[in-house]
Amino acid sequence: MSRTNQVVVPVFVLDKQRARDFYASPQNLFQATLADNTQLVEAIIEGVVIRNLATVDFRVFDDGKEQVVQNVAYGPSL
Repeated sequence: MSRTNQVVVPVFVLDKQRARDFYASPQNLFQATLADNTQLVEAIIEGVVIRNLATVDFRVFDDGKEQVVQNVAYGPSL
């Protein structure tokens, strides 16, 4: 049986207040999407995402046992 020391978990971390504002007025994203304005869509989404998080900002559990998070890597959203 092989084991891996790496688990990839896609996560989006949102600022609660900015997300509330976003959901209260989503028409800008809808209009930007309809207009096929990819740059504006990305800018709107980036406005609610929290960046620059570190390993200490995450807690991961496996079968109720906390695991050590050794690194956090950022990648493009899909």
